[in-house]
Amino acid sequence: MAGQTVRTMQGASSYNSIPQATDASTPMKSAKHRSYSTPTEPLGLGILKRKYNRRWWMLFVSSLLNVANSAVWIAVPTVQKLLVQEYEVDQHAIVQLTNIAYLLYVPGSILGFFILEKGGVAISTGVGGALLTICCWLRVTSSYIGVFWLEVLASVTFAIGQPLVMNGVSQFNMNWMQEDERFLSTMIYNTVPSSLGGALLGAFVGSGIQSVDDIPMYFVIVGSFVTFATLLYALTIKEKAPFTPDRKKSRAASLMKQHHLQPKQLTIWWTLKQRSFLILMYNVSVQIGLICTFSAILPLYMGALGYSFQETAAVLSMFLFSGISGVVILAPATDMLQNHFDNAPKHLLIILAAIGVAGAFSLIANSMENNFSAISISVCLISISITSGIPLALEEGASINPQKAGFSASVMISAGNLLGYGAVYLTEFLKENNNYNKACYAFLGLLSLQFIANLFIESKHAPGDDDDSDYYGDEEYDSNRDDNSNFAEKLYNM
Repeated sequence: MAGQTVRTMQGASSYNSIPQATDASTPMKSAKHRSYSTPTEPLGLGILKRKYNRRWWMLFVSSLLNVANSAVWIAVPTVQKLLVQEYEVDQHAIVQLTNIAYLLYVPGSILGFFILEKGGVAISTGVGGALLTICCWLRVTSSYIGVFWLEVLASVTFAIGQPLVMNGVSQFNMNWMQEDERFLSTMIYNTVPSSLGGALLGAFVGSGIQSVDDIPMYFVIVGSFVTFATLLYALTIKEKAPFTPDRKKSRAASLMKQHHLQPKQLTIWWTLKQRSFLILMYNVSVQIGLICTFSAILPLYMGALGYSFQETAAVLSMFLFSGISGVVILAPATDMLQNHFDNAPKHLLIILAAIGVAGAFSLIANSMENNFSAISISVCLISISITSGIPLALEEGASINPQKAGFSASVMISAGNLLGYGAVYLTEFLKENNNYNKACYAFLGLLSLQFIANLFIESKHAPGDDDDSDYYGDEEYDSNRDDNSNFAEKLYNM
């Protein structure tokens, strides 16, 4: 089949541009454009369409690796009491194995961002998966021979690998997903897997561990799953789509036009000085931090009020699954809403924060014995508020500077882990008269500040006020933008 010349943009953007078919009368304009041949007849478009549709399979594989990451995270707490017997150490020593992941998340994120900048999201996440695999088999070895320092080494390896796996979500979205698929993609990539892996491990594996002798096989099961997910990722993932996904509603383009900026001025430091980015980072910090805090504190909170183990387990399950249900509904709904209302994510974040404030008020008012239903409703409201908002805040933050999407995700998720680590200790510090009611006021303060801050997120320009050429800053690209957009639309809607 006869091919026609297709040009690919390089320069200000870190991704390929949309292919544009040209005829024989169109001259090659610049050496900075890489040329190759792509058939543009219906059959050729069909081949390219199938290649681009592989993004859903790659999204699933990335999600599977994040489920594996969640399973590794929860593997030690699930059998915490048995590990105390296995290694003959104090329970506090086992708890610190989990805390290592919080403390080393920032160094791991710095390493991950460096690898992401140099090698791309496929290599960065692949290295993270390899570190998770090493961690799992170190735990298997440690459990067989009973050497605690190997378990510590495994936890350190996991703490470094975890951010490499989690923080690639925004860069993956920028490389592969259309504008109206980003929130759904973030939900599938790591918001749901963050809870799902631990829930599945506890339900189907952890419940069958009855004695110390069962621990090695337990870690073998976890290690085998993580190894499979890592190998599948390495064999499946590709760095970039055949063309740049639609970015007509880029927040970066809006800000560049508003502040008269050039692409080279969109640095990391510029991102950190943007009011909207800081507010969205606070959103992600509160959301991830409170998920970590509630997961750790709810059993102690319910126990202090005199509730049974079964009631405590039920509240914890409701907390996790209500959040998952909320994000499964809200993420795709936001993708559809922003096609009609550019500022839908901002307004939904305000509404979610208000729901969280209402849940915190309700939790304060109902923290008492024999009030199980009211406590459950309060906890579910908070969970829906914080879990459903993660993909919205994370992707809106990344869209402020798409060139540094990996950095944005790393900073925001790291801040959430740090807040979670601090909030757990703050909650313990606020324990009074053998209950955690006083800590509920701290939750209310965090959520109230989130609600107020969200009112000051900058609005996007109306459709038509900005487009991708503002971000890319290339006159040649701008002159051909309509043809590029038509090609992408034709391919996308086939």
